[in-house]
Amino acid sequence: MKPCFVLIFFIAAALLILQTSCTSLNNEAECLKSGKAHYEKEQYDKAIRDYTRAIELKPDSAEAYKERGNAYSELKQNDKAIQDYTTAIKLKPDYAKAYYSRGLVYSELGQGDKATQDYTKAVQEYSKTIKLKPDNAETYKARGDTYFFMKQYDQAIQDYTAAIELKPDYAKAFNVRGLVYSEQRQRDKATKDYVKAVQEYSKIIELKPDDADAYEGRGYAYSQLKQYDKAIKDFTKAIDLKSEYARVYHNRGCVYYELKQYDKAIQDFSKTIELKPDYAAAYYMCSQAFSGLNKYNQALQDCNKAIELKPNYVYAYCGRGNVYVMMRQYDKAIQDYSKTIELKPDYVDAYYARGYTFWLIKQYDKAIQDYSKTIELKPDYAKTYNYRGNYRGWIYDEIKQYDKAIRDYTMAIELKPDSAEAYNDRGNTYSKLKQYEKAIQDYTAAIELKPDYAKAYHNRGLVYSEQGERNKATQDYAKAIQEDSKTIELKPDSAEAYNDRAGTYCQIKQYDKAIQDYSKTIELKPDFTVAYYRRACSYVRMEQYDKAILDCSKSIELKPDYAEAYHSRASIYAKLKHYDKAIQDYFKIIELKPDYCEIYLSIIRICIITAQPDQFKKWLKQFETAIPENKLSKDDLLIKLYLTCLNKCILNEPRTEIENLLAALLKEKIELDWSFELTDEWLDNPKNGLMPEQLKYIRGLTGKVKASQKNLH
Repeated sequence: MKPCFVLIFFIAAALLILQTSCTSLNNEAECLKSGKAHYEKEQYDKAIRDYTRAIELKPDSAEAYKERGNAYSELKQNDKAIQDYTTAIKLKPDYAKAYYSRGLVYSELGQGDKATQDYTKAVQEYSKTIKLKPDNAETYKARGDTYFFMKQYDQAIQDYTAAIELKPDYAKAFNVRGLVYSEQRQRDKATKDYVKAVQEYSKIIELKPDDADAYEGRGYAYSQLKQYDKAIKDFTKAIDLKSEYARVYHNRGCVYYELKQYDKAIQDFSKTIELKPDYAAAYYMCSQAFSGLNKYNQALQDCNKAIELKPNYVYAYCGRGNVYVMMRQYDKAIQDYSKTIELKPDYVDAYYARGYTFWLIKQYDKAIQDYSKTIELKPDYAKTYNYRGNYRGWIYDEIKQYDKAIRDYTMAIELKPDSAEAYNDRGNTYSKLKQYEKAIQDYTAAIELKPDYAKAYHNRGLVYSEQGERNKATQDYAKAIQEDSKTIELKPDSAEAYNDRAGTYCQIKQYDKAIQDYSKTIELKPDFTVAYYRRACSYVRMEQYDKAILDCSKSIELKPDYAEAYHSRASIYAKLKHYDKAIQDYFKIIELKPDYCEIYLSIIRICIITAQPDQFKKWLKQFETAIPENKLSKDDLLIKLYLTCLNKCILNEPRTEIENLLAALLKEKIELDWSFELTDEWLDNPKNGLMPEQLKYIRGLTGKVKASQKNLH
């Protein structure tokens, strides 16, 4: 989300700054001067009073109507503004500024066709003026501003360039041309313009040390150059010179927001609202700052207010959608993103955000459609391919189609060969496909591009562990911990860094340290669902089952469809022989994931352990109905046959056919991920109810399956 810096100062026509207001309102010219002075001070009611007096003194003053329209526009009295602009145009049909200003209001009201008509007319009239006076830099800039709002960026750049050629010290033109270059992602050119703007504003400040507007202009240029300390200093100076400068409070707030100093940002946005209660952009940015502090109710209130003030406020709808996602109100989030797209069909960020939300609610086809739309809109935007590949990678975890994710990552790398993230993410996908050499190559490439990339070290360590290269894995885990520790030292409030380091501690079995880091993660970010779940897994390793159950339950409270948390809690309940509770959690998982093989097998195992043959038959039938045998992976089929043999042994039923199938599977190299802990405990229990020959058979069969698992590794 980009901060909403206020740019009217740079793209509106220059207004006369007067230090004194008129003492007598009996002259139209004096009234106009007084009105402009009040307008500059953002005293719009007083400005309207003066312009109205000017109209009374000179009813055919097109300028007075246009200026009063500007004041009405600032007060969001758009109907009155349009009336005044229309009157100004009737009085002066070639009044380009009036067309331009009326176009801005129509655009604000979402009346795009009317806005385009007015912008087009403004361009025509500015062009006539340029033909008559080709050396007027201000007119070129004004026409460039109009092209900017028409999104005709090439023409806008041409006009700003012409203005600069005519007036080489034209600081405002450098700023707005830099803005257009930024829109076109020509960052180098934008940077040069902002640097030039700083130089020219500095000259103005040297000559006029009390010029608040020059400090504001330079502050804006510094903010775009990411020289935030200098930007804050200039905005603060502008405020010192002009204490009721609402726009500058807002822009300084945006810089604080960029620095993640959300409390200071909120103070500035609140001051903006105090000075100008109808300032929709300030409410919107305040909402984003509250969101940064995880204060989502306040964020929602401010977004609502922004939309109330400006019903077609694209960014406010998108921002509110983001807040709804954080509040897990996904349907409302999708509604807001869809409204954003309706208002601005080419808004890539809205498609991306909606795609992410569809992914969260497991509407994967829609998620992929939205990510694909982002690429359609910006085919050369490498980050978009990486995003789509990233979330597709997660989606394809569910539907096992990793090749498409790899294709997207590869495209991202072709477009941006220095993207460490794309290499890391493609490495993750290769790892899921067990193409370990390719995964290692990608992680290594990511590390070469970004030597402090802790996640890449961690992920490469995981692959080395899978390959049995323990020394290399240990080295990578140590490096990951080292880099995460550096991040924590620099950013002690980074919940993500603590979470990542905790994950690495888990890999080296330092569970006490992992628990400490997960606890710090949760302290910094109390709604970090995954941290609760992973801390639960660490508690299980430490055999602190009660704490593990509490953390699983908290994860489920935060994310009611968190199947993995239900699974972990069910496994703990089963371990503690709370089979009824385990079964309840397994039922919930099946509700969430009807084709989750392992859950059916876990329920079937409990039926065997608890001597419920009827329930065994019931769940075996449900399993076979939900997932036909031809859709089972070989490891799931092996466990199904193994459990069926166990049950038939207990019931003294014929099992030769199934034994033959199982024996054939055991000859194959099948990677088996199945815990025999519950089975072993059951077999070791003297009260298991098994006859000696049954016990001998089941131990022997279990040993064969275990041996198959060990031989593979």
